[in-house]
Amino acid sequence: MSALVLSDRHSLTFLEIYAWISSTIFFYLLYLLSGAVSSKFSAPYRRIVQAKCTLKNNRQDVDWNTRVVSTIHAVVISAACVHTILYDRLYEDAPTGKYTIRTQAVLAVFLGYISYDLAVVLANYQYFRHAGGASAAAHHLLVLVSYSLGLSQRACHFYLLCFASTELTTPFINLRWFLYESGHKDGLAYKVNGFLMWLSFTIVRAAFCPYLLYHFLSNAESVYNYPFGSVFFISEVIGYIFAITLLNWYWWALITKGLLKVLLGGSAKNGQQLSKQPSRNGMEATKQLKEQ
Repeated sequence: MSALVLSDRHSLTFLEIYAWISSTIFFYLLYLLSGAVSSKFSAPYRRIVQAKCTLKNNRQDVDWNTRVVSTIHAVVISAACVHTILYDRLYEDAPTGKYTIRTQAVLAVFLGYISYDLAVVLANYQYFRHAGGASAAAHHLLVLVSYSLGLSQRACHFYLLCFASTELTTPFINLRWFLYESGHKDGLAYKVNGFLMWLSFTIVRAAFCPYLLYHFLSNAESVYNYPFGSVFFISEVIGYIFAITLLNWYWWALITKGLLKVLLGGSAKNGQQLSKQPSRNGMEATKQLKEQ
């Protein structure tokens, strides 16, 4: 299916809103299902729940459940983004104005996940506030503004999908936390996964995101042709792409520092500190590795 040009309509359609809301509900139900299934089949999860009853504000059961959801979401959304970009050939010509029914659907689902995740952070803020809860909430609000503007304006879907595809690093971050909580922090799988976490972060975030920022800035003039174009441009470049690119570099530097310490004989004593945030990608990896 060829990419469509910008239409005269510059607002969210009923189907987009429906997909956004329904995916938010779906991820929350998945969150509840994770708790029910894990409590029955996972001994580490049951131990975490018992600890919650004895320690104040210990909600690692919430952490566990959100990581299950974020891992599933990361795999699905990354694959969907890459498939949509390639199948609809969004990368050709002027990518700022291209969109298809698939890009609209994928972005709506992504917004649903971000909405669910933000709700979890706010509902459990006493637990998350000491682990970057405020910055995570601010990040999610920034994403909601940028992606909802892009979706409603039918603009920059190529760039938004590219950045959403960087969720590819999330499964490695979450698996590291699960291995630690399951008592496998000294095993080979834990070390191999730690290397893969660093490698994925290097390729997907430290290297790819800066190039994407350059590519976006090279095509930025066309954004001003859209209604509220300047607002979208400011929120997208300054508020999201530029900020996230700088944060990715910062996180990558700390992750690399932690990896070098481990390779040079440091310990992995702080594996559990992969962050107490459910799916804050770079913040999780940094908190785990920077003190190793």
